[in-house]
Amino acid sequence: MAGRGRGANPLAHVLQALGEDLDLLTYKNWNVLLPEGTFLTQVGADQFVDVLQQVRGPEAVAEWRRLQVRVGECSAAVLCREAKRAHLAHVQHEMSCARR
Repeated sequence: MAGRGRGANPLAHVLQALGEDLDLLTYKNWNVLLPEGTFLTQVGADQFVDVLQQVRGPEAVAEWRRLQVRVGECSAAVLCREAKRAHLAHVQHEMSCARR
């Protein structure tokens, strides 16, 4: 499940995990809703950071960057845990097959 491109759609992740096909529409822009107003930006973090810089300043951008790092760390931890779980399940399956 990719985190970018067509596979970045969270609903697509769920449906893919359930084995369901989903026709996805791609789009280049999205609305960012902030108390200061609604801002049309390109999909992705770069232009969002520009909007954030403009309306909230450098401290908000720094906070956003820290959040991105933390989310990346959490995502990596979850993926690692799931990989270990999958490996354990595989080992358990192999052991049960060997006992037969």
